[in-house]
Amino acid sequence: LRLSLAPAPAQMLAGGVTNSEATEGLILFQADSEGAVRDFALGDPYMKHQLIRAFDVRRWSVVAGCPPLWRS
Repeated sequence: LRLSLAPAPAQMLAGGVTNSEATEGLILFQADSEGAVRDFALGDPYMKHQLIRAFDVRRWSVVAGCPPLWRS
């Protein structure tokens, strides 16, 4: 029971396409590590069924504003 109450190592905050053809996208995570995001991506059904050909994980730091999506 305690484990189910713990925050996930990678929490998806937002996502969407980055071009009009919908061939690329961006998903924003809050995570404990880059590895946690990779694990999330590799376990995703779209990846498992090869609907996503590639992905890249990059660290991002907020430098302006504070969207309400962030957990404190």
